[in-house]
Amino acid sequence: MKYKLFPPQAIYELGQRSNQEDNIFPAMGRATADDRLFIVCDGMGGHEHGEVASQAVATTIGQTLTRALADEPRLTDDSINRAIAAAYERLDQLDRGEARKMGTTLTLLCLHRGGVTAAHIGDSRIYHLRPNEGEILYCSRDHSLVMDLYQAGEITRDEMRTSPQKNIITRAMSPGEEGHARADIIHIADVRPGDYFYLCSDGMLEQMEDDELLALISDNTTDSEKRETLIRATAGNKDNHSAYLIHVERVEKEPGDEALIDDERIARCNVMNIYREREAQDAEDVSIVAPPPRRPREIPVDAIKETSTPHSPEGTAHGLDTSRRVIANKKKSLLIVAIAAVLALAAACYYIFRPAKSDKPMTGPIPTDTAMHVNAVADSAKDRKEKVEAKAHADKGSSLGETPTAKPAISDTSTSQKPIARTPSKRGWYVPSSCSTDTTKHI
Repeated sequence: MKYKLFPPQAIYELGQRSNQEDNIFPAMGRATADDRLFIVCDGMGGHEHGEVASQAVATTIGQTLTRALADEPRLTDDSINRAIAAAYERLDQLDRGEARKMGTTLTLLCLHRGGVTAAHIGDSRIYHLRPNEGEILYCSRDHSLVMDLYQAGEITRDEMRTSPQKNIITRAMSPGEEGHARADIIHIADVRPGDYFYLCSDGMLEQMEDDELLALISDNTTDSEKRETLIRATAGNKDNHSAYLIHVERVEKEPGDEALIDDERIARCNVMNIYREREAQDAEDVSIVAPPPRRPREIPVDAIKETSTPHSPEGTAHGLDTSRRVIANKKKSLLIVAIAAVLALAAACYYIFRPAKSDKPMTGPIPTDTAMHVNAVADSAKDRKEKVEAKAHADKGSSLGETPTAKPAISDTSTSQKPIARTPSKRGWYVPSSCSTDTTKHI
């Protein structure tokens, strides 16, 4: 892939600071349309010798990669990592052992035969803008505390802009560190004429949002006029602000370009992908909290048509009535089944918990109430027998001409009662009416 560029536009402003800690490569006024490597570094504010760190990193990486591109027209990730390692070594050489270490951010963009490669450390940014379609295709993810909080869902984008912690970065290039901060690297193969690449320190974005930047770049003005507009828009910024604006004039495809790596739209270091993912997650959360009202279930039209005459209102009504009858019959069947299940359960409970029966005859003493009943029956039978005998005797005497005489009372000298056998029946125990008793009578 070959490119033709318009002359790059550089911005290198002091702002309201007394010391310029930013650094750019190529240096201010040195860039031409033939350059393909651009670097912007922001010395860490508040630290000693921030300008030393930014200059050392920009110069070392710039020179190292320029030599690598002279030998190989395709830039590899290994070449970038080796150049960054050389910059760390240079920082260690310049370290004076102060407690407060110097440091810098890094943004790097290289247009080469294998596409476009971008790398960054810290909160300085790289943009890929396509004004013809009104889109920001790529914006590097800040290595900052507020971005970590946003990605974790703790704060919103509006809160990121106003947070007092927005200047706290989580990655930077500093000397004397055992574990060096690594760069996020992205590969871009979808480059078209009219595209812009914009590298800038965070000072350029103090009072400018992404939408405003896109609108400014999309204006029908020349690149030099765009540069002047950016300078005026950032004139009141407190921090140093530096940038490079690169405009692609033409792109020439080469055999094998279709196999080039292009992870711009899926890379985790592209904040535009992070924004889309977060917005989709927020929309999903809202739908879960407040789901839309459910519509009542409707009878499928195909089911209605099957029971109706085509293009006939009467057939449609008949189909609806048939469906309703089917539903009503199903409800009745379910009710009958439920009633049968309840009755079966009741019968099962009765047979399980009913009193146990015994086929053995009851033995032992007769209960008191039963004995009294037996004695009463026996006395009644004896009285009837005595009356019958007295009447028979009177009749005999009258036939012989004798005068009836009173029969002396019968006294029982001894009475013995045998145990009465009781026989079980379906309704319980009973005592037979013909009870055997032994009675001694005296006349």
